[in-house]
Amino acid sequence: MRLSLIVSSLSLALVTAIGTAPHAAAQPGHGHGRGHGRGHAAVVVTPPRAPGVVVVTPPRPRAPAVVVAPPRVSAPVVIVRVAPPAPRVIVQPAAPMPTAVWVDGYWGWDGDRHVWTDGHWESPREGHRWRQTRWEEREGGWVMVPGGWILID
Repeated sequence: MRLSLIVSSLSLALVTAIGTAPHAAAQPGHGHGRGHGRGHAAVVVTPPRAPGVVVVTPPRPRAPAVVVAPPRVSAPVVIVRVAPPAPRVIVQPAAPMPTAVWVDGYWGWDGDRHVWTDGHWESPREGHRWRQTRWEEREGGWVMVPGGWILID
């Protein structure tokens, strides 16, 4: 009788905590009980294994059936009517390691003028090469093509 009272009290506490009776808790793939497996928490209370012991199994996290990644959006092409200035001549600092790759400085565009970005050393990436930032003449103006690591075929 006392064990039944403990289980009943625990069931009442669970109903209060999660809003559904343990015996009616919905499990994924089962269509009975409240929630019908639509993301509602479910707790399963199993019969006691020893006098005075109640085992409560927490719900298992469910992996999504489909993962949708946002589409890649490329940056808008900005055509600058003013040619970039000549690259600055700088003295490269000593390489931090023998395999370091020098990334040239370049003139960027901030919306109304060209702005210089200093060069720097990068750690090499296996199977890649660095493509420097450059300007291309297009459609009566200039388009900046950003640099970056490119996979070597």
